[in-house]
Amino acid sequence: MTHVRQQIREAITTAITGLATTGSRVWDSRLPAEPLQQNQIPAWIVAPFAGEGEELERDAMSPAAEDSRLFALPIIGIATGATGKAIADTLDTMAAELEAAIAAVALAGVTFRLLSTEFDSDTEPAERLEGSITLTYAAYYFTVNGAAELAI
Repeated sequence: MTHVRQQIREAITTAITGLATTGSRVWDSRLPAEPLQQNQIPAWIVAPFAGEGEELERDAMSPAAEDSRLFALPIIGIATGATGKAIADTLDTMAAELEAAIAAVALAGVTFRLLSTEFDSDTEPAERLEGSITLTYAAYYFTVNGAAELAI
């Protein structure tokens, strides 16, 4: 059995694979040192390394010794275009598709909530204009102390 964090990443990756704008261009845990090529964009990167990790709160008074967990999971969208407006339009379309897909994710014992949205652009002169959007989701769940493979 896998840790609930891995189950969350895999459920999100599955849910957003095949969206209209990005198709199969979705990567789970791709590192910044692995840049995307032009033919791999637009794309989503499920990026646990870019976030703040996981908060853990232990309830010692609970008979089952439950752990309350909050896993902040950034999901980064990357798009290119001929103009800034074209990139912004693509990123907004991607975000709308992603938000609908994540709202439909059913993972037992896990609740998702959008925490923040951030935009960025490559301001250096380059061969291509590129922008990104990062939607950070909170995944709330409980586990029994010592059993991180099952959300309750």
